Amino acid sequence: MQYEASDDARNNAIAATSLGSASRFSGDFADQARQELFLPLGSHEYRLEGAEGPGDVFHWRIHGPVDLADIKQVLAAVQQIDARYGHVFMLIRIVGPGGFDPAARRYYFEWRRHHASDNRWVYVAGAASVSRALITLVLRGTALLIGRQPSLQLVRDEDEARRLIAELRVRHGL
Repeated sequence: MQYEASDDARNNAIAATSLGSASRFSGDFADQARQELFLPLGSHEYRLEGAEGPGDVFHWRIHGPVDLADIKQVLAAVQQIDARYGHVFMLIRIVGPGGFDPAARRYYFEWRRHHASDNRWVYVAGAASVSRALITLVLRGTALLIGRQPSLQLVRDEDEARRLIAELRVRHGL
């Protein structure tokens, strides 16, 4: 499946259904997502952290391959966070084998082509060497598509990612 701009509204509706009231960032969803507990997202899990309100950090733990439905939900949530705060931090921890299935990878590349932005920072924590190699390949492909290197860093652990996020907040006044 290829990304189309009309997908954004449909995916936001999917995310709102899958992520509770994510499109409004209110109610139980915000309270649950800011707790220590992670919430299910397909075969993965997430929570929102940081900032006032439900949070500008989308913390995503990947437990296996990312499929098309997973990436659509995540990207819709990223768009919603960006709409609320004007920026997004993603903290990704690859717990299982990870990887994107081909349809999810194609969709992500198309989405990036239409949603290139300098207000998104991604930190991948503790990835194994095979995952690091795959991430590097995805980064190179993304750079070719959008004409610049995406803001993604491979970090040692979640604490290092949080330290870098705190430094960016100070540097950019976020």
